[in-house]
Amino acid sequence: MRAYTEEEVRDLFLEVVQSYVKEWSSDSPAMRSKTTEERISGAVFSLLVILDGESIDLPGFSVTPLPHPGDEEYHRKRGEKWFPFNIDIAGELHDLWARRK
Repeated sequence: MRAYTEEEVRDLFLEVVQSYVKEWSSDSPAMRSKTTEERISGAVFSLLVILDGESIDLPGFSVTPLPHPGDEEYHRKRGEKWFPFNIDIAGELHDLWARRK
């Protein structure tokens, strides 16, 4: 066999995201009892679960900042913080989101 192509991974990712959109926007009795904010928050949580690698359908994904190459110098000159290139914030996003409520 072979590894998934970039296009296949992207398609699978979007298919799972679309399934969550359908789930959280459904007119089921369980969803009708939720507020719009609860539905949106649930959909965001589901997306973060994917990124963190807790979905049964997909592996985890890296979530890394990709600032413009000149950002660090620009922000240094202004005495401001800048985004680094070498961090991955995924892994516990869904847990942190749930705790924000």
